Amino acid sequence: MMEIRIDTSSLTYTQFLILGVPSVLMEGAAAPAIQLEPGEYGFLQQSGLPANFTFKVTADGLIDYDDTYEGFLDGRGTNTLIVRGFSITLDARSLSHDLLPMVAGADVLSRERTHDLTLVPAMGYGFQPASGIVADFHFGVTVDGQVMVDERYAGFSEVNGSFRSTLIINGYRITIDGRALSHDLLPVSMLGNSDILPRERTNEFTYIPAAGYGFQPAAGIVADFQFHVTTDGKVVVDERYAGFAVGRGRTLTITGYRITIDGRALSHDLLPLNMLGNSDILPREHTNEFTYIPAAGYGFLPAAGIVADFQFKVTVDGQVMVAARYAGFASGTGRTLTIYGYKVTIDGRTLPHDLIPRNMLGNSEVLSRDRRHDLTYIPAGGYGFLPAIDTLADFGFNVNVDGQIFVDPRFADFASAQGRILILGRKRKRTPAQKVEDLCQLIGTKEPILPALAAIWQRRENGEPSRNTFEEELYTVFGSLSSQNQEALAHGFARYSEFRGNNLGDCFFDDQLANELVNRPLEKAEFASKMMHLGLKFAGQQLFNGSGGDMGPGQVRPWTRPPAIGEEVTTPNPRPWITAIRPDGSSTNEFGNTESFIAAPGDSVDWKGYQFAQTCRFETNVSGGIIAHCDRVHPPPGSPGQLFGPGCEGGNYYHILNDCLRIPSQRAGGSIRLRGFNFITPSVKVHLQSRDNPPLTPIILECVVWGDRNRPVHDEQGKVIADLRVFDWVDVPIPSEHPDRPGSPLAPGLYDIWISVKDPSSTPENPIVRESNRLVLRVEPNENVHFLLRSQHGRCIKETPGGGDDEIWWDAFVGHIVPNKIPLDLEGGTAFRVEEISRKPFPREPWEDMDEGESANYNHNIFGPGPFQLNGVVAIAFVGLEVDSEDAASEQLQGFWNAYFEAFKAVAEVTLGLGGPGLVTTLAEILKEAGLVAAKAAVSAAIAILAYIAAITLITMGLWAVWAPADLIALDIFYLDGLTAWEYTDSKKPLPYETKRQFGPVESDDNEVLITVTQRALQKRGNPGEATATWVQENQYDAKHDGEDFASYVLEFRLTRTTV
Repeated sequence: MMEIRIDTSSLTYTQFLILGVPSVLMEGAAAPAIQLEPGEYGFLQQSGLPANFTFKVTADGLIDYDDTYEGFLDGRGTNTLIVRGFSITLDARSLSHDLLPMVAGADVLSRERTHDLTLVPAMGYGFQPASGIVADFHFGVTVDGQVMVDERYAGFSEVNGSFRSTLIINGYRITIDGRALSHDLLPVSMLGNSDILPRERTNEFTYIPAAGYGFQPAAGIVADFQFHVTTDGKVVVDERYAGFAVGRGRTLTITGYRITIDGRALSHDLLPLNMLGNSDILPREHTNEFTYIPAAGYGFLPAAGIVADFQFKVTVDGQVMVAARYAGFASGTGRTLTIYGYKVTIDGRTLPHDLIPRNMLGNSEVLSRDRRHDLTYIPAGGYGFLPAIDTLADFGFNVNVDGQIFVDPRFADFASAQGRILILGRKRKRTPAQKVEDLCQLIGTKEPILPALAAIWQRRENGEPSRNTFEEELYTVFGSLSSQNQEALAHGFARYSEFRGNNLGDCFFDDQLANELVNRPLEKAEFASKMMHLGLKFAGQQLFNGSGGDMGPGQVRPWTRPPAIGEEVTTPNPRPWITAIRPDGSSTNEFGNTESFIAAPGDSVDWKGYQFAQTCRFETNVSGGIIAHCDRVHPPPGSPGQLFGPGCEGGNYYHILNDCLRIPSQRAGGSIRLRGFNFITPSVKVHLQSRDNPPLTPIILECVVWGDRNRPVHDEQGKVIADLRVFDWVDVPIPSEHPDRPGSPLAPGLYDIWISVKDPSSTPENPIVRESNRLVLRVEPNENVHFLLRSQHGRCIKETPGGGDDEIWWDAFVGHIVPNKIPLDLEGGTAFRVEEISRKPFPREPWEDMDEGESANYNHNIFGPGPFQLNGVVAIAFVGLEVDSEDAASEQLQGFWNAYFEAFKAVAEVTLGLGGPGLVTTLAEILKEAGLVAAKAAVSAAIAILAYIAAITLITMGLWAVWAPADLIALDIFYLDGLTAWEYTDSKKPLPYETKRQFGPVESDDNEVLITVTQRALQKRGNPGEATATWVQENQYDAKHDGEDFASYVLEFRLTRTTV
């Protein structure tokens, strides 16, 4: 290799590429050194169009070139090639727009003056007159410095000067006639020109010939229209626009479409949104005519400063199109837009004053407080009132696109929404029946266990003998309870019977099994299966959102991956695709690469900071918090003489510009979740191949699929959805040992991970197996470190509505299991051992009489101090309840709550024999029902313990809900493993981003309850010089009932490494 320098400092544009040498654009102003082999090379400054010269590097490392190039090259016989180029003059002053040369590193050239440019000889120089538009014009510079223009461009350009070195671009003056429109026009994205063309007259605009010119009729809206100015100066309009535009010679006439807008059903007028040159209000007393150029995104203002949550489209054939999400209040028929709005009720009868709707167009009617008022609004945010003339209330409300009213939580003391009714001046208290209905919506699945247990309890109370061994075991469980707990359970079942006798709770309780028990005994296997099904469905809804909590294949989505350079386009097929890896059971953070993250059409990938590899330095603030200052990792530089370094650790696709993407980690024996699409069989094969030791046999696991039931296969345009919007899942247990080396721990290091799916439509004789893309996972050693998870602080953001003091009860349901190996052995007798199944109530006193803005301080251990142990997983469920302290039953509630958990924990142990054959057999049967072979299925410990804890929690909550005078304000379930805890407490690891998880229906409305958990990491505590730190995290629990923000509380958690 010879060191050669190339000097382009004399050129106007100094960036270049050397043909035949892989590299990025080089900046030649400082004559950079380049390593070249002896040979002949080309020079490139335009995409795909090399310069009209070559140069040679001799065996002695010197520059040589043909004598023809003496006029613009220098440096023969040296190791530096000097590219001087030729000076030409560009005169585009006749145009109505500026020009951007299509040369690397070019800037926009103003039309206000001529420009002297020094260019290398080349053909195909061109310009952009507007963003995204390339002019239909090229010119060349010859090796003797003359400007060359093809004769087809002679009508609008010329070359003159004594050496043919001046290029003049006159363009064509085009007449634009938009006088028929109801709005002005702004030429789209024209360089150097943002003048609006008024519709009161025709307008002249001088264009360089190009295709794709267009207009904006309003701020932020681009018309669905383009036209072409040809090289002979003709305006050409595609036939699809013939209904509203025509080009004749050098005149473009746009007539648009006259649209009828019918807003007569509304209680307010409308102002077309941001229309250029038109601010006329459309009165609701009659229909209105408005002539639009076709475009999507037209909208309205119903009041000053308020933009309606509504858009419509005028198509190129003049039809009004309204999206399905607006179908409840608007429709488009032909060329008529009808806006019905929503009738909402304003109830201010408890106020001491009347109200005037704020700034409503065409409506200043006073709403008297002696009655309720019905007004018809177009959906929008920010509606408000005036309580007195010239006095603006500090209050606003939204009307959503489904007609429901939304009130911000900060107004909850005096305002609330119930469907389409806005109530001002009072709060409401929920009834017990509503609370059970809330639980129905929150859990999202029917519960068959409590009805069956109630039947067995009643059989025992009636003095009937047990009918089989399992019923005898349940009788023994009930009889072994303390007298106090038996009394509590009897009370609960009695209230349950009363509740169900009133035909309440059908949405939550499933009576089928209980009804069958009238004539037959309860079998352990079926009871165990239903218990685990309940737990799996609830846990699955949280871990695998979109699955509905059901194992099973995703939908078939035939698609074609955008081909890489040089690849052929394939026919659509259901190739599986891994979008991302989620390594943390309590977080929605996920990791992929530039290939795996496929954005929806029209969108782009929103890369988060945590997805980049980072190195951090730390300092401690005055309160002891660790402040991290993190820098993104860049690819290491190449060795001396190399143009490129080794790249980012993950290889191809693991960098964005000069930043490396982060590779997720998990310990051997832990588990991860893979998200993607086209996981179209009940299980898929997951492959793990060591990068550090490629000769090792790849690990192949048969893993369970939780397919996306919610996302349709096709979008509204009929196109297949195969991108980031799909949530097919695979639960992947990382083996604790290599399958080919029993007893040997799985080697740590980097692993390629991918899946393969056998196409179910193929035949056994000709099977089709499709492999996915590959991501990279870092497997860490499995260490045995002690941890302590505790909570010390909490606070109230919004208390529950209604009278009485708020007394908050928090309970943690904790399960800790240690598998014998990972994946779980579903054929052996004991898959794991149980370290802990317990309920850990928080101290009650600090949470008594809790009001908004108040805090609680206490010290409560949730897990530990102790180790996760090899392959161990801890599942935690949280339940938060609000009890009015003056309630007569409050003193006995605590004892009943304790009794229910202890009873149902004992029932679960008898039924499933946690860790032993009972649970193993039940899991195997459930897998079989899902179409899987249990002996081959790889199951993680996390899903097993989560399902178990979820089942106990839900059954306990069910019996509680049918009678207890308490409101549910929080629900949560997640798991922790050794690696997550280790990384959380590593002082060198940066904080992750805030994540959210939700409990309730996927698409909730105002009659459905929803709890949202917002998990955010706070500053770690400790000293920067130490390897460990205290992890600090707060979870915010926001509860909604009937669409109204009901309560909001925060718990703070701390996780530390301990020596014992």
